[in-house]
Amino acid sequence: MPIRENPVDLGLALLAQSGHGGKGLSPGRPHQVRNTSMRRSLRVLLATIGSRGDAQPMLALAQALAARGHAVRVAAPANFEGWVRGLGFAFAPLGIDMQAYLSQNRSLMTGSTVKMTREVFRFFKEQVPMQALEFRSAAADTDILVYGGLASFSAPSVAQSTFYLYYESHYKTRALGPF
Repeated sequence: MPIRENPVDLGLALLAQSGHGGKGLSPGRPHQVRNTSMRRSLRVLLATIGSRGDAQPMLALAQALAARGHAVRVAAPANFEGWVRGLGFAFAPLGIDMQAYLSQNRSLMTGSTVKMTREVFRFFKEQVPMQALEFRSAAADTDILVYGGLASFSAPSVAQSTFYLYYESHYKTRALGPF
């Protein structure tokens, strides 16, 4: 009978053994691996910026990791702090409340394409450097960074510059029915 590995532990072990998070790192670059032993718990930072649809999958992953003995910190916009802490996880602020931003800027989604493109460019030009600073603070003493949502714009650069192992999380939503 084949041994069935837990996909979460197996994925973390593979990341730790590889010495990098895969995306964006060159094979020739030296990497610092802080904790490659799966006998000890890993210190995992789960980072996301976006709506509840971005935060909730990360919290499900946080619960799975914690159940396997890993130390989890969640970095997300401040509007999710109560939810994260209510589930018993350490919290670090990251990014802005996207729900509030979109509510305050409804015209961007229905106005001209040119106006929307300019605003999106301005938004990222302002937000990505701020996210990078918040990431550095949130990622202290982290073995592995797993990120998703709008955190994808700043996470790889921070991970590469600080030698954190990193992985981009992709989650799918399922439509409410066939179309």
